[in-house]
Amino acid sequence: MGPTFGRRVLAGKAFVLAAAHAAQSQRPDTTVRSGAVGGMVWAVVDTSERLYGASKVPLSVGASVGVIDSATIAASAARTLSDLLAARVAGVSVLRSSGTAGSGSRVRFRGANSFYGAREPILVIDGVRVDAAQAAHGLGTGAQQRSRLDDIDLREVHRIEILRGPAAAALYGTDGAGGVIRITTTRPQRRKLSWSAFAEGSAPMDAGEYPANHSTGSGLVGTESCARGEAAMGSCTPGPLLRWNPLESASPFRTAFRGSAGASVSGGLGRLGYVASASLHSEAGALGPNEVARYATRLNLDAPVLPSLRLGLNSAYVHSQVTLPPIDGQTPAFLNAGLGGNAVDDPVHRGYRARDLPGRLDTPTHERVGRAMGSLTATWTPLPWLVAHATAAGESLRGEDDRVTGYGDSTRTFRAISESTRDRNAQTNVDATIVGSFRLTESMQSETTIGAEHLHRSTNAVDSTVLSSLDGYSTSWRHADVTGVLASERVTWRETRFLGVGIRHDRWSDGLFAPSTSLSADVAWVIGDEPFFPRESFLSHARVRGAYGRSTDFRAYDDVPPIPDRPPLWLFLPRKARGETISELELGFDGFFVNRLWVEATLFRQHSTSALSPSCCTIPQPAGAWHTTGIDATLSASLVRSGRVDWSARVDASALSNRVDQVGEGSTFMRAAETPLFGVDVRNVNGHPIGGLWGYPTHVQDANGDGIISKPEVTVDTNLAYLGSGIPTRELSLSSAIALRHWSASVLVDYRGGFKQANATEDRRCKLELCRALYDPGASFDEQGRAVSVFVVGTAFVENASFVRLREIAITWKPVPGWAQRRGLARFDLTIAARNVLMLSGYSGLDPEVNYAGQSGLSRGELNTLPVPRTLILRMDVQR
Repeated sequence: MGPTFGRRVLAGKAFVLAAAHAAQSQRPDTTVRSGAVGGMVWAVVDTSERLYGASKVPLSVGASVGVIDSATIAASAARTLSDLLAARVAGVSVLRSSGTAGSGSRVRFRGANSFYGAREPILVIDGVRVDAAQAAHGLGTGAQQRSRLDDIDLREVHRIEILRGPAAAALYGTDGAGGVIRITTTRPQRRKLSWSAFAEGSAPMDAGEYPANHSTGSGLVGTESCARGEAAMGSCTPGPLLRWNPLESASPFRTAFRGSAGASVSGGLGRLGYVASASLHSEAGALGPNEVARYATRLNLDAPVLPSLRLGLNSAYVHSQVTLPPIDGQTPAFLNAGLGGNAVDDPVHRGYRARDLPGRLDTPTHERVGRAMGSLTATWTPLPWLVAHATAAGESLRGEDDRVTGYGDSTRTFRAISESTRDRNAQTNVDATIVGSFRLTESMQSETTIGAEHLHRSTNAVDSTVLSSLDGYSTSWRHADVTGVLASERVTWRETRFLGVGIRHDRWSDGLFAPSTSLSADVAWVIGDEPFFPRESFLSHARVRGAYGRSTDFRAYDDVPPIPDRPPLWLFLPRKARGETISELELGFDGFFVNRLWVEATLFRQHSTSALSPSCCTIPQPAGAWHTTGIDATLSASLVRSGRVDWSARVDASALSNRVDQVGEGSTFMRAAETPLFGVDVRNVNGHPIGGLWGYPTHVQDANGDGIISKPEVTVDTNLAYLGSGIPTRELSLSSAIALRHWSASVLVDYRGGFKQANATEDRRCKLELCRALYDPGASFDEQGRAVSVFVVGTAFVENASFVRLREIAITWKPVPGWAQRRGLARFDLTIAARNVLMLSGYSGLDPEVNYAGQSGLSRGELNTLPVPRTLILRMDVQR
């Protein structure tokens, strides 16, 4: 089907999106073409174009855009934004940091693109930029860090668009180089009153397989034990082999409960359209004390005040309370005490190491967050070819963290340490945009956009520590004011060829950073609609496209670790400090094959020649270069289409190669982060990936042929070597859905590969002489070598972390439509689902996906980190 020709209508941001989503249900060839810069958004309802491809993006867009639509959101068993993004968009990597309820995930687009910290995507909701810190400020909890992405209530979300890099996101200006998550919430319809409700109960269960503690001595950790290698050398005589597993035989885990409920209502009062929703969520984690309670509300209004003027209001409030288990260092105390505990049972501590258990003075970490968001929009259409749009928006976030821990001094006197943080963050957006559409010739049209935006952000944090009568306080604050101006031009020729160019200039009001200029250009050619294109069923639709973007990022200045008892380092920055400029080029092809298969493929190359290289206590310097090349691809197939059966499948795949070209004048490497393995670092080295794992390789040889590895048979290289990428370089996901009359089923499988994990859990257990491989005659040669290597500071426990996980499986029953209709219902569904059902991996630790340092920076490793839980879900959805 070729494009449907129609009159072009211009309108503004949220109201255009609402109108277009309604129009799409009636006219599949009606779409929205939109671009955005923070709150500065232009949008066009265009009946001369149609949605294109499996991702349903406009024909005219040359940059790749990943889409998660309302149908996918409604069918998913995910309950946080991070979970929803996992395995559903090519080029989007999501790794859960911990199995603790309330902990966050590492969400990255197209690999590593910063030498030091994580260049996280920004979050835009209804055209307004909001807080998206994946490692939210608060008391240190290791892998249990909270993420502000997960404050979003998925029931309010209508559509999510993923802009993976500068080629698509350059005109967002400052900090847009890491990509953009663009969310559209449910819009008012101004129809007759309708409502929907849901209720859900689920049971999160610990999915870890925990190793037992072994010993041939007294069985108490820290006492003498004789391993096989030592016995073979004649240095000791082993006693009976003792084995005890505190975490399995005296388990601290529980089958917890998670419940959610909510409702929404939509309709109109005269000319006013409204949608209001509210939801409640309560969850208990598998390892207590661990609870999450959250409620969220939203109210969206839309009013055509005059034929040419529309006003809109979007508002939301989220309140959450989270309790996290007591930690020992960066990991839950119970896991430390069990995995590093005794090889014998005892009636008091049941084999747990007493000194690692929470003391009577230790309390969980309590976090309370209140978050309010709101925007007021106005759209004026004085002429059929001209639209003006303005937005005033704001967000306020207040957070509090508290806990008490016990401290024992040299006199064995225990004292209480009280720790707390107080955050007060706010940001506002004010913008104005004018869009004009002109017909240049009979076959050529143009669209011109000009606009301006002012963004203000302020962060204030107070950290306090009270030890007996000694009080310590530290205060950090930051204010940023950025003003940006934008101009763009888009030309359409013969409804098959599209060209767009844009420029944005940002200036910091306080002069702290140098002004920056972002550039964008994209082109698309629908060759399948050209007269010369053969009309073959094998390839019925085809489009080639390309895009280029360049953007500047200043967040490396925020990634420098703070110096205790000193003001923030940014206060000492020189005037006009420069950010890091990242460029990206995309080339893509979309096609529809044999009337069943959509294919979307994008080749990309990101690079920077002004990479900032920060380190502790020094000002970041633009003295580095890197590049990333890769491919993102999506295949979406309709396998069976009949009156009774509808079966579809989708594959999202990506692969990338990242390289450091330069790390600074006269140097070849830079230490970027830590791992929990002694002797293994995260480094940036010329010719190797950003955030690679480096260490001194271990070699094992059974010199005497007795099948037992002892310390003299393990050697360590004296030269530092590259061990592997700490970030996935290959990703593949398969989703499939089948509908049979009143039943439907879906499945989601996720693969992550091409990366390594530092398994510090087993490394630590072997150093404590507790691991099985030191004692078991059935241990393989490799297992013995790894266990013994820990005594010579080797790298044997840097392991291949590739895994396949069955993320989600669900079955939905839809009662006979007549039954629901007789009761006045448009929808009544019952769903049973399970998440994280099964994981396959050669990794020998607890979970290759988790990270001991949470979402912070490039740190990588697993140290007694709680695995991702398995969850069984039962849900009911009702709509009238």
